Amino acid sequence: MTKKFLATCVSASLAASMLFTGCGSDKLDSSASLVTVGSETIVDLGYGNFAAKFNQAVYDQIYVSYFGSVMWDQEMGEEGTMEDSVKKQILDDLETYYVSGLHAADYDVALTEEQESSIAEAAKTFMEKNTEEALTQMGATEEYAVRYMKEQTVANMLRKKVEAEAEVSISDEEAIQSSISYVLYESTKTDDSGNSVDLSKDELVALRTSATALATADDFDAEAENQGVTVSTYSFTKAADASEDTTLGETVIAEAKKLSNGQTSPVIEVEGKGLYVVRMDSVEDDEATATKRENLEKDARSSYYNDKLKEWKDAIDWKVDDKQWSKVTFKKYFTSVETTDETTSEE
Repeated sequence: MTKKFLATCVSASLAASMLFTGCGSDKLDSSASLVTVGSETIVDLGYGNFAAKFNQAVYDQIYVSYFGSVMWDQEMGEEGTMEDSVKKQILDDLETYYVSGLHAADYDVALTEEQESSIAEAAKTFMEKNTEEALTQMGATEEYAVRYMKEQTVANMLRKKVEAEAEVSISDEEAIQSSISYVLYESTKTDDSGNSVDLSKDELVALRTSATALATADDFDAEAENQGVTVSTYSFTKAADASEDTTLGETVIAEAKKLSNGQTSPVIEVEGKGLYVVRMDSVEDDEATATKRENLEKDARSSYYNDKLKEWKDAIDWKVDDKQWSKVTFKKYFTSVETTDETTSEE
């Protein structure tokens, strides 16, 4: 359950296509103050409950099949249960939407007539097509749906503007990537009971013979195909120290760094994993470097935005009534409704 997913799951087009059914509702005072800034109520309990339950409904469709009916009670470490974690994220997002509204004009961010119309239509469709039980369970109103989608859209537009103003410069040292192909001959196997066990001495001898044949082959790919082994590819930052690699590890990357284009390494033994054979495909891979540079730039812009967002949030006195927020629970699950042109049926 990532923040990125939560931040994008209520676009106008998606909201209009989401159809749910529910099973009753908790009795809440929707007018109760949930979040204040200074003496002003920014979020009432009704709106906060809607935001929480809408996202719960989305998660229920995606994750219940994996985690089962105890999904929301699962412990997530310091964050508490899964319910606690998602509720915390929702409050954080609502705060983001609020401060984004405060600063939207600074970046000339405003909804267009077309966006306003699209959101209004999505909210109307959402209210018309969802079951009465689901809408009641969410505490949904057309007003809440419109507000939520508007706030989220403005926040996303503002984020793009803020990220665009960041001055980002990625050095070659950070960006240039080396790319390799490699084969791992694993020193363990899975027994009939599904347990991982070490290979026998004879099996280890055969393993090294195969690895040596690949390491000394004139044609790496042909020998790998002949052996029926899997060739994997990997890219790493050329200038980075081998000890920094957490994927293949220091031993393998240190050997790879010694190779020129097209060269194959000797057999590399890594305790607990097995034998590696590496071929250097490109010491300076232009395509991988371009991708790395792009990702580093995105990370830098995202960091700039997050710093700005923190600055905005630190400047306000955002207070949550925890007693009221504790009344919002995810104990009643939502199920999806599958529609066709002629019928509507509950899954």
